[in-house]
Amino acid sequence: VKISLEKNINFKNKTTWLEYVHLIHMALPEISLEEISLKRIFLGREFNLPFIIEPLTGGFPEAEIINASLAEAAEKLNIPMGVGSMRIALENDKFQKSFKIVREKAPNAFIIANIGIRQIIEKGIEYAKKAIEMVNADALYIHLNPLQEVIQPEGEKNFKGSLEKIIECCKSIEKPIIIKEVGCGISMEIAKILEKAGIAAIDIAGAGGTSWAAIEYYRAKEGGDKYKTIMGETFWDWGLPTA
Repeated sequence: VKISLEKNINFKNKTTWLEYVHLIHMALPEISLEEISLKRIFLGREFNLPFIIEPLTGGFPEAEIINASLAEAAEKLNIPMGVGSMRIALENDKFQKSFKIVREKAPNAFIIANIGIRQIIEKGIEYAKKAIEMVNADALYIHLNPLQEVIQPEGEKNFKGSLEKIIECCKSIEKPIIIKEVGCGISMEIAKILEKAGIAAIDIAGAGGTSWAAIEYYRAKEGGDKYKTIMGETFWDWGLPTA
């Protein structure tokens, strides 16, 4: 969060490409403006807006304030909200408050737990179930972040068995499973594989906006890791544009 507030961590030469998407004008609508509703059904629940608060943060004192505010907004507006990666809270109980506050402030909101595929590979399906239980979640985000992990000073390098674990989660966990990337996007080919695996939804957010490679670049630089710093700079603009 500190890096995001103090540094320029946007993609340098790549955007979402949404500026190239143009909606077609309907000259003969045959509808009254008053009939138009922004409500949408998503994963079996009706929401007031086609809008979702994506996972952001958790695991430190200031994150509790951030998540509490976002949860209050989700509750008031009736929109779904994902929490940040819950790994830190699953490994240390003292960090759970910044995640549990979400359900406290939003007792009726659609809350989405969040854990990385690498942690599920290492810890097993029960690890993901504990994340759901911690915030009494309505669904589970499994985030894919191979580039971020490789650049992270403390990151993982082995992603073998990812698809197998996703299939296992879909069979063993009663809540809907949503797959997301953390800024590099999901290709059509991978989306088809994930659909066959049995997931409920795909978060298609991709390149454009915040670059997690950039954030890890600054973390590596502050830590004096020259190799990881070079990697972060090299892959700063890596990814599929959201559009």
